[in-house]
Amino acid sequence: MLWPRSNLASPCSARFSAPPEVRDLYDAATDGFLKKNIKGVSTFSLAANTAAVVVVVPARGTITRKGNKRLINEVVVDYASPR
Repeated sequence: MLWPRSNLASPCSARFSAPPEVRDLYDAATDGFLKKNIKGVSTFSLAANTAAVVVVVPARGTITRKGNKRLINEVVVDYASPR
């Protein structure tokens, strides 16, 4: 999901309701994790002048690569991952 922002010039905190199973929040825009091992309601922060493309993935999933694609548990989560 693309996380909407009303004011890019200021940092913000976002509230997220995760599924009942433990999950990680992967950000495809930065090629990293926003939060790990979350369950229920959680918050994460975004710096000013940034955006996030949040992908909810299984916690502690196996990360692999195929070309420029990043996969977690053999499911593509980022089609243009630089690393």
